[in-house]
Amino acid sequence: MLILPDILGKIEETPVFNTLSCESSGQISKNVRKRKENGAKNRMDRMVLGKRLKEERIRCAMTQEQTAEYVNVSTTYVGLVERGERSVTLEKLILFAKCFHVTVDYLLQDAIPLTSSLQDKQLMSLWSHASEQERTLILSVIQSVLGSSRDASSGQAFPPASDR
Repeated sequence: MLILPDILGKIEETPVFNTLSCESSGQISKNVRKRKENGAKNRMDRMVLGKRLKEERIRCAMTQEQTAEYVNVSTTYVGLVERGERSVTLEKLILFAKCFHVTVDYLLQDAIPLTSSLQDKQLMSLWSHASEQERTLILSVIQSVLGSSRDASSGQAFPPASDR
């Protein structure tokens, strides 16, 4: 008999035998733990989203009651979301955005951590669209922020901005 794990992912507590790939429950548990660890890195920060929602509600001079009525939820739910104690569905997130006359991506800004590869892609995209003058300025800013004139990856000194 195949016992399916509950929605909370307690598969490592359930004796399961995967008949499709003939893996033991130990291997499945290891894979599930890996997925949980990776998921935790990319998980949305509910506290940051809640703070942003509260800021927008206050900016719009709205009460939690008014917001709850617009989004069609309870006042308690709005409070829980604003404190980061409750997740928001996509449907509710869209309604919050409409309520505050902002975009969903604005609400999620800083709530979803960027992975290194995503940050790299964003940097490359920005760099590829920058003019030569902007690139020189960007490099100067990076050097100032890092407080060093050394290239971290190669150990080579950056040429002075005037030489680029």
